[in-house]
Amino acid sequence: MNGMDRQLRDLLQTAAGEPPRQVTAAAVRRRVKRRRVTEGIAGIAVAAAVIAVVPVVTGALGHASSPPETGIGAAGTPTVYIGDDREGGAVTPIRIATNTPGKPVRAGDPVIMASAPDGKILYVVDSDSTVLPIATATDTPGKPIRTGRLPAAIAVTPDGKTAYVVNSGAGTVTPIATATNTPGKPIKVGVNPRLIAVTPDGKTAYVVDQSPGTPLVVNAKPSTVIPVSTATNTPAKPIKLPDHGSPFVIAVTPDGKTVYVATTVGAASTAEVVPITTATNTSGKPIKAGRGASAMVISPDGKTVYLATDAGVVPITTATNTAGKLIRVGATTGLVITPDGKTVYACDPRAGTVTPITTATDTAGKPIRIGATSLIGSSSTIAITPNGKKLYVIGRNSTTVTPITTATNTPGKPIRIGATAEAIVITP
Repeated sequence: MNGMDRQLRDLLQTAAGEPPRQVTAAAVRRRVKRRRVTEGIAGIAVAAAVIAVVPVVTGALGHASSPPETGIGAAGTPTVYIGDDREGGAVTPIRIATNTPGKPVRAGDPVIMASAPDGKILYVVDSDSTVLPIATATDTPGKPIRTGRLPAAIAVTPDGKTAYVVNSGAGTVTPIATATNTPGKPIKVGVNPRLIAVTPDGKTAYVVDQSPGTPLVVNAKPSTVIPVSTATNTPAKPIKLPDHGSPFVIAVTPDGKTVYVATTVGAASTAEVVPITTATNTSGKPIKAGRGASAMVISPDGKTVYLATDAGVVPITTATNTAGKLIRVGATTGLVITPDGKTVYACDPRAGTVTPITTATDTAGKPIRIGATSLIGSSSTIAITPNGKKLYVIGRNSTTVTPITTATNTPGKPIRIGATAEAIVITP
């Protein structure tokens, strides 16, 4: 059973035991449909994909009591944005200074979100082939931007000039000029693209084209990673991934020298991480790291990759590309790392815990209990503020967001959002 199937299984099992007001059959069907499109992004994949593109440790906006013309998001004050599953979909801003939610912004299916580096625009990907830009200063949506079929991931270049949207149903990537929010000519990148990451210098976007294949058997042919020149928006020769695995996460080291792609292979869901040298665009030997791959972060110094697996977190030394000893923190599906690189936080949605890991010794601390998290756990269920002082975790059957003070690793009062949360972004 691969990562997507485990997530769908967990969704159905969890939904079966919840009150109808929280999870309806229609909601389950909507989520299953979206997860088939967005598996592995997670963020993520967005969170993982934008590790050197859109800082996941960002935050931006204003005061809950601000007048309507200024909205909750005044520039320069960190704000959490929550994508939720209410009918029609919405994004709810939460001002970090007061932990109070603002007025929800209608936004389609906000499972995938990304912030511009300056935090002025939040881009919300809708499965209905559009991207909705939201001006964070006023929390007002702009005109939807048309993309290709079934958008599955988004990344913004470090200079903030272009957003790249991966269209899994069209086999393309749509570049969007952020100055005008106009889409450019689609870039052909295979048949089933799912993930994207941009190098820190902004010169190359790496797009994962997942080979079609049945979930429990080896894919018919290898998946590939396609480098795209951002200067010309032209794709280069695809890089074949070994072992016919199903890619779930992609991330780039801070120096831009290596791209790491986490995959699951075969019916046993063996976790492998494939290093790609960006200077030559060649893949290295897969690094075996247990079972199941669902999230990945890279330390700020680039020395360690942390991979979330079914049994916990596996540290990988980038100098030798060797896996270290498993850090047992439960079935981890969400990871963040503090800006100073001293602590990794691992989210176990089934246990309803977030466990701090001291990176100097790769040892787990005492789990922080926040209640059952998102129905389908992923990197999109946890985020950290720019200064690293607070975490925000989707919890309580996805109807609340719990703040955690990192200095003491203590949870605060859950913030009720009154809907089923599925994604979280903190804008700068």
